[in-house]
Amino acid sequence: MKASLASFVERIGYEDVGLLSRDFEPAAALKRSQGGPRALRFSVRDSELQAVGNVVDTRSKVMTALGVEQPEGRLQEAAVSALIASAAR
Repeated sequence: MKASLASFVERIGYEDVGLLSRDFEPAAALKRSQGGPRALRFSVRDSELQAVGNVVDTRSKVMTALGVEQPEGRLQEAAVSALIASAAR
């Protein structure tokens, strides 16, 4: 299966906060949910596009995105190894 942002967001889960204004509401919503277990999905007023944020804002989400198990210790070493292995493919 080909990886995509949409499939990753579905896997980690998301909170849909609905329609936000263009000004400061998206930034405020992202800041409030930063570090949480799920991504944040929203629409921006006067735009047809949906946006998603806080997708890789925690180490846990980064490790999940890289497709590696999250070790108890030595997290940084595991992440670097995963990045090197991914680049070699």
